[in-house]
Amino acid sequence: MATTGTYYYSSSSFSTATALFTDTELTSFAPDGWYSDQSIYRQQASGVLFAETSCPNCSSPTPTPGPAPVPVPAPVPVPVPVPVPVPVPVPVPVPVPVPTVSYDYKEYTDCNGSATQIFRLVSGGTFQPVYKYNNICYGNPSPTTSTSLVDAAGLPSFANCGACTPTPTPVPVPVPVPTPPPGIELFSTNNVNLGQSSSSAACVLQTSVSIYTSRANVASVQVGDIFYTNNTLTNIFNGGLKWYGVTNVNGDYPNLDNGYAFLINSNGEVLSITSCVTVTYNYYTLTACPGGGGTLYTTVRATFASGVGPGDIVEMNDGRCYEITEDAAPANTNDYINVYVDCTACLTSNPTPTLTPTPTPTPTPGGCNEW
Repeated sequence: MATTGTYYYSSSSFSTATALFTDTELTSFAPDGWYSDQSIYRQQASGVLFAETSCPNCSSPTPTPGPAPVPVPAPVPVPVPVPVPVPVPVPVPVPVPVPTVSYDYKEYTDCNGSATQIFRLVSGGTFQPVYKYNNICYGNPSPTTSTSLVDAAGLPSFANCGACTPTPTPVPVPVPVPTPPPGIELFSTNNVNLGQSSSSAACVLQTSVSIYTSRANVASVQVGDIFYTNNTLTNIFNGGLKWYGVTNVNGDYPNLDNGYAFLINSNGEVLSITSCVTVTYNYYTLTACPGGGGTLYTTVRATFASGVGPGDIVEMNDGRCYEITEDAAPANTNDYINVYVDCTACLTSNPTPTLTPTPTPTPTPGGCNEW
């Protein structure tokens, strides 16, 4: 008995189909047998449909009772040669034509320089006054016949160069730390921790060891200063609490070349200073200048190097004027303040102060009337 089913073919009709399939991808042939679309029927064998035959009555009318049909022997089908399937050509895709795009071009100038850049826009687009490209602001657009591949579309745009390049926030510049000046090189009679036990012993030796200070020269060094072994003043001069003769020039002798002896401790600190130069004094007697001279001093001393001597007029610590006589005086420590050419010059500079009279006391009333 015939059964219905769903089958697929690759033609516009069952009449022109070359084979039946069980799937829409047309990869699995329908089983061998007879097939009909109720108009024609065809036999399929080994994936090939044979010639069609019209159906005498394929609409299946209601059967009318009648005599039982006499069985007729089924004709033996004559084998038909299997046609070779013709391959279906694969369709070649037709390329879709690409639409032609036209561009407009304009040349812009660096807002902060003279460099130029050409931008393009699809024809009909509107160029903006300023574009930022590669972190550079370009403005002042002008027509150009040159071309470029740089699209203005999508770039940051601005109304003017000022909006594109705002004033940068100033970066504070660190204040440079001044570098301290290098130390001044002086010269010592002894190396670190090898000083002398007394200033007199240090003053007579020759200098040969570099020693550094922040002072300008040896005469400027003060108690409390620190001596160093290097010119950057970072390594202290360990004096070991001993005396060191020091001069400005290497190879000098402190006692002969205006040097000094310093008592230096282990921290490089100067604890005491002694001049190595021996000072020679001349000692004279004094007489007061007439008309305002003093009477407090009768002797004075003057260094040999000063040249001050007999006949010179000196002002002493009492502010009075005296003349140095030719008479020698015993050794003393009376130093003068100033020297003048004569008594008049000295008295003019140091006038005798006017004495204020002592007021006479007024007697206090007394007697019987005093309560």
